[in-house]
Amino acid sequence: MSVGLLAAVIVMAAILIGRVLRPVQRARDVAEEIAAGNLEARIPQITTHDDFGRLAESFNRMTDALAQKIGELENVSNLQARFVSDVSHELRTPLATVRMAADYIHAARASLPPDAQRAAVLLERELERFENLLEDLLEISRFDAGVVRLDPVEVDLGRLLDEVIDALDPIAHGRKVSVSLVVDTEGGAPLVAADPRRLDRVFSNLVKNAIEHTAEGAVRVHAARRDGEVVIRVEDEGEGIPAEDLPHIFERFYRADAHRAKTTGGTGLGLAIALENVHLHGGSIAVTSEVGEGSVFTVVLPAVEPQTEPGPDGATAAERQPGAAVGADGDSQSEAEVVLGG
Repeated sequence: MSVGLLAAVIVMAAILIGRVLRPVQRARDVAEEIAAGNLEARIPQITTHDDFGRLAESFNRMTDALAQKIGELENVSNLQARFVSDVSHELRTPLATVRMAADYIHAARASLPPDAQRAAVLLERELERFENLLEDLLEISRFDAGVVRLDPVEVDLGRLLDEVIDALDPIAHGRKVSVSLVVDTEGGAPLVAADPRRLDRVFSNLVKNAIEHTAEGAVRVHAARRDGEVVIRVEDEGEGIPAEDLPHIFERFYRADAHRAKTTGGTGLGLAIALENVHLHGGSIAVTSEVGEGSVFTVVLPAVEPQTEPGPDGATAAERQPGAAVGADGDSQSEAEVVLGG
């Protein structure tokens, strides 16, 4: 008798627990669907008017309001992106006209009074800043609109970095900063499948920032192929980035040093665009920094295998690594270093 009663109690308890937990499980499943991005998920209508029924109704109303707010925000974001894109495009035509006039005035400034000469130089400088801002806004609007597409080709990052540093040599020389490039080919040539124009912009931004944040110091750029990836480090001896600013430096229009941005012409979009371009290539970008010691930006990109077909000189693509040092006996070295600036 007691055994049968115990079994009946256990069965009734299991049924009651199931009835209690089933609505909670449904709510959990729906919450997980919403968290995964399905804003159409709802808890099935419950006819009971107990606490679980009222909870389901409140949950569904909350989800409806959340979906509505997200839709409104997406619409505002789309309108804002379209506005930025339209305005930026409309500004290009009058800006081209202003550029022609400014170039003419700047070229003829020697014959102008001293005050007009200073105004001509100021106009040229500010116009260049405006053009950079406009180009950055157009680039960001392309990413927002999702119209950026890659047509990758094989890019030798050794050669690309060499060209980037060479182009920035006048800035480095003016700030008495030495810029060195080391291309380690021991693990293979640093080849990637990429849009060279976009990667040029990424590394030009990183190296230029390193130069501008370093006074009479050194900037070191290192590239190497490691386990199917190409790792590029841009290291400076500048003032460093405060810890509270590090999580935000890749955000749009964020500038850790607003005063420096005003004097150097920064738009606050360079690192945000660099991040978008690196992600577009399936890579990653990170930064470490210590105030007073400098910063290190690290870019990791997927590597591609070099073509093995020999060229006219009988050498493969890896053996024709640009900038590779050559020993006295004609053997190529595993590391190449170029030093500019200073």
